[in-house]
Amino acid sequence: MRKLISLSLAAVLLLSCTVTAFAAEDDPVEIGVYAKTECSIEGEYTAPIENGSASVTTPDGTVSVTNTPTDAVTLVVIPMEGEALTWADGCVDGDAVAAFDIHFRDAQGNRINANGAKVSIAVSGTKLSVSSVTASGADKTLTSELAGGKVSFTTDGSHYYVLTENYETQTKVEIENFGDEDVTDDLKDAGYDTVTKVETTLRVAINELNCDLDDSNTALYDVVLMYSTDGGKTWTKADEEHFPENGKLLVSLPVPAGTDPVKHDYYVVHMFSKDAFGKKAGDVEYPAVTERDGHIEFYVTGLSPIMVGWTDTTSTAPGGHSFTNKASDVKATDATCTEAATYYVQCDNCEEHTTEKTVPVGEPLGHDWDEGTVTTKPTCDKDGVRTFTCKRDKNHTYTKAEPATGHSFTKYESDNNATCKKDGTETAKCDHGCGKTDTRTDKGSKLGHKFEDGKCVRCGASQWIPETGDTSNIFLWVGILILSVIVLFFLIFWKRRKKDETENA
Repeated sequence: MRKLISLSLAAVLLLSCTVTAFAAEDDPVEIGVYAKTECSIEGEYTAPIENGSASVTTPDGTVSVTNTPTDAVTLVVIPMEGEALTWADGCVDGDAVAAFDIHFRDAQGNRINANGAKVSIAVSGTKLSVSSVTASGADKTLTSELAGGKVSFTTDGSHYYVLTENYETQTKVEIENFGDEDVTDDLKDAGYDTVTKVETTLRVAINELNCDLDDSNTALYDVVLMYSTDGGKTWTKADEEHFPENGKLLVSLPVPAGTDPVKHDYYVVHMFSKDAFGKKAGDVEYPAVTERDGHIEFYVTGLSPIMVGWTDTTSTAPGGHSFTNKASDVKATDATCTEAATYYVQCDNCEEHTTEKTVPVGEPLGHDWDEGTVTTKPTCDKDGVRTFTCKRDKNHTYTKAEPATGHSFTKYESDNNATCKKDGTETAKCDHGCGKTDTRTDKGSKLGHKFEDGKCVRCGASQWIPETGDTSNIFLWVGILILSVIVLFFLIFWKRRKKDETENA
């Protein structure tokens, strides 16, 4: 909202001011946005620059500058007041206590923005910081030092420099009666759309702490956290971001009217009014109570609504609740695959039950497994994984091996390597795409000879050689045939000669 206000003021300043500068020839020249903003700032303090430094005293403090630009001859300081100061305050965090337009002029009177100059301002304050602001309203926190009643910083070339007082955030707790206007939208969405419904639920909850509590001994409060960032001048109702990270706060309440910490014991229950800190609207917590100096103290996560109850310690009535292991008829959790159902424990002395203690009743349901899903596909030579999931709880699973598929070869193709006398081979790739191959004889693929002009055009064999299929050496057989003819001729000749010799004897 502060940023929006500052932008609106800047627009007003720009629209309401038209400043014109004139060159040597008296031709009108429009100057920058800073000049248009300056027009609402009255009062200019100047000082000549000597040896790179200068100092001026303004109603808002003395401004001293060193490390000035080499072509600068005059230091100019304009304190921002009125709408200009309001605009500057809206641009920065914290409360602006003073703001200045700090720049230089050269010998011709031209403006030189302060960039890298060392500035020291004598101003009162204990928690001051410095921000630079551009003519368009963009701010930047500068590194500054506060010592000896002076704040020191280095300029960054911006038009304006704003000194702010920064306060630590303060908090306090305010206590009122809980009314219809305190029923949050989250509570309404949770079914607690009236004060009566909230109060009834909290009375049931507080009776879990002590049987003797009755409606006349309870009080319902709207407890609100407030915060201030201006030293306690204004207070704002806190939202979730102003609570501690875990949401826990220490609450101190005066004891209810008509009660005495000496004569009474106190009990507290708290209902969450929003979905926050890991809780849902309508959830209830039971903080421990400490009595201290007429107050009761307790830690709660979040705040309103809070119910306080009390009992008279001087009464002779039976004591409070006693919860051991007796199961009530109010179920806390349903049975699961691995856990039995649980029921809240009933008071040993009455029909009330606690919501803090439970006991198991019955047996777990057991798992109901599905047919399983292949979560890792098997390969030809490696098992995969099949995962089974419980139908009752998908977080319960188990796995077993999915068998390897083995190779499959069905699509053989010829290797085109058959000869005239011998079958060739054929090869197939595995059908599963693993890259494995299998090669076998391509039966019936033998080509046979194809003779042209007495020779096979495929292998070059001569046509006169009978095709016997015998692969023995032909020259061996020819030699044996010749030897046989010689032996036969010798036997015939020897027999005839023997006969002639016999006849002539």
